[in-house]
Amino acid sequence: TEQVIAELYALLPFVMIAGLTLFPLTLKELLAYATPMLAVVVLSSIPEAKSDISEAVSTIWLFSLILGVAMFASLNQLRYMLSQVNRASYDVLTGLLTRRAGIEMLDLQFRLATISENHLSILYLDLDHFKTVNDVYGHDAGDVVLKYAAQQLSATVRKGDSVIRWGGEEFIIILPTATPDEANDVIARLMKAGLGLRPDGTPVTASIGVAEVQTDTVKDWKALIELADHRMYTAKTSGRARSIGINETQLLWSESCAPCIARNTADAPEPFSGSQPEPLAN
Repeated sequence: TEQVIAELYALLPFVMIAGLTLFPLTLKELLAYATPMLAVVVLSSIPEAKSDISEAVSTIWLFSLILGVAMFASLNQLRYMLSQVNRASYDVLTGLLTRRAGIEMLDLQFRLATISENHLSILYLDLDHFKTVNDVYGHDAGDVVLKYAAQQLSATVRKGDSVIRWGGEEFIIILPTATPDEANDVIARLMKAGLGLRPDGTPVTASIGVAEVQTDTVKDWKALIELADHRMYTAKTSGRARSIGINETQLLWSESCAPCIARNTADAPEPFSGSQPEPLAN
């Protein structure tokens, strides 16, 4: 009985290393767990006589084989989990944060801004006349417009800002620590850079609503979104291609930026090459 128990204890490192296959671990984590067990197996397998060498080699080889299988299984689990997280967090078409991930980001940033009494601005964007692109040129053309607009948004905002695809052609940009004036600076850069071209060659514009935590004294992030949404709707009803901020301040999508837009979108793929209707006026 004692000999059987001793043999079972000798197999304990093998059982422990096999148990690592249940967890999604990185390579460093696997090695950190496996190295002490490998050391125990090697030390316990040191042959006392030449006749024990083959048994020691087979024991170490078996442990190494199980360790390799454990690494393969754990890394595959980790890769699968990361792919699921990315799928849930990032929009497939635009590569931006999804609404679900964006809500978590908004909640976190709002809490931080409230606790530290710091500024937090958001921009609520809606692409102008986007439904017409889908209706006239098809959804493939609409996808091209959305994808390029998302690239422009990501390239224009600051490094610590977050861009969210809120739904359809609507986007939200979170600007941590940004005052209303700094938010307007971001909008001005965005208008200058442009959002690409529509299939008929006219520039893509957006109606933008701005809200800020401290200035607007909102109670939660939902109220902040509703306020920015309301101002975005005001921008649409006021003629589109503009932003509406605090105290009804406006920034217009200047016609002088059209050459900049055309230059920046020269490498953008053309979504439609057939006959084109007259451009819609903003």
